[in-house]
Amino acid sequence: MWLIFAVLSAVFAAATSILAKAGIEGIDSTVATAIRTAIVLCMSWLMVLVSHSWKGIGGISGRIWLFLVLSGIATGASWLCYFKALQIGDASKVVPVDKMSTVFTIVFACIFLHEQFSVKTAAGIILLTAGTHFIVLYICFHYADVFPVRCRTEIIFVIYLFLLIVIVMIGAVRQEL
Repeated sequence: MWLIFAVLSAVFAAATSILAKAGIEGIDSTVATAIRTAIVLCMSWLMVLVSHSWKGIGGISGRIWLFLVLSGIATGASWLCYFKALQIGDASKVVPVDKMSTVFTIVFACIFLHEQFSVKTAAGIILLTAGTHFIVLYICFHYADVFPVRCRTEIIFVIYLFLLIVIVMIGAVRQEL
């Protein structure tokens, strides 16, 4: 069942990117993020009311509140950066780089949540990173602003490559233990 929701999430995220790009034309990206956030807030609380989930709110521990607040701050920062990137860049360039959050999620899950790391995971990270890099490079080579974007893309690729090396090292160390 989780896979169905994950696929739906990906479809809605793709729609979000296109709708957001069309929706931020002519307005400040921060205002657009605030409007979008208000809609998400309303939809979320509507789902809480419809599903009668509010009954469990009183039992939420301080630790869980802390992580939910930190998650909310990270989400807000992500959305603000994403909308700004969409406002000044092409969706076809911004979205593949944004989706590299998958690689960061795997890294953070291995480091902070002690989730398992395998050769398959490393191969997936390599493919995701390389695929993102080549998509962005391909798009950049077909636009007039090739040089400045290409340089930034190379820097991003080096950062991802560094993260990949760190992940592989963590995986190797964890398997030795």
